[in-house]
Amino acid sequence: MRNIEDYVNELDHIVGKWCICQSCLVVDDDRGRSSVGSICPVCGATSEGSQMYFYMSVHTMIDLIREAYSSEHNIQNEGTDYEYQLNTHYISVLIYFCTLREILLYQLIHELCKSQKIPKGVYERLRSDNKLYIQKQNKLFPSLTGLKWNDALNVLSNESNNDYEKLNEKIMELVEYRNKFIHQGHKIFEIDSKVAEDCVKNTHLLIQLFVDLHNKYVHKEYLNK
Repeated sequence: MRNIEDYVNELDHIVGKWCICQSCLVVDDDRGRSSVGSICPVCGATSEGSQMYFYMSVHTMIDLIREAYSSEHNIQNEGTDYEYQLNTHYISVLIYFCTLREILLYQLIHELCKSQKIPKGVYERLRSDNKLYIQKQNKLFPSLTGLKWNDALNVLSNESNNDYEKLNEKIMELVEYRNKFIHQGHKIFEIDSKVAEDCVKNTHLLIQLFVDLHNKYVHKEYLNK
């Protein structure tokens, strides 16, 4: 059985390994793409060198999650009768994880719009009208893919060995912790090591989900043209 340290160490390479074919836009972890002249096994195009798929902000969030989880506890009033331990690093992990989720959906929406050649002015208006995560997930995503979010997760779960519906349920639990912290500051001590561990343990599958969403709805869009 894997321990939490295995998941933490895994964070070092869970995003950097994903590259995108500049021809058909399939995303995979084929190391051969780094070699100039390599052939894409999907579309047959000759590679001019690998291009990382995920935005640098995604890489940054992963680094912040790892650093925050590995930080030491924050001791308040140390050496006094009022000494207590503040779980600020667990809170940081939670906030970074939820922010990562938002960045990933932003990137997916951007790639969907680009693949469907949506004019820049229309794209900017769509962004302006759908600033909230829930709007992007429940309005923009279905309009661009033809499927509601939960239905898309069901399709991907059936096509893979990953239970994305269960992942989505866990993410919603974690988002609720984040929301309680933001709107009810006194709930701070509810964000404990278990919450932070759930974030770290589910980061890999969250990344895999958005790779699969891209390949299902962005890469497919290009191949259909």
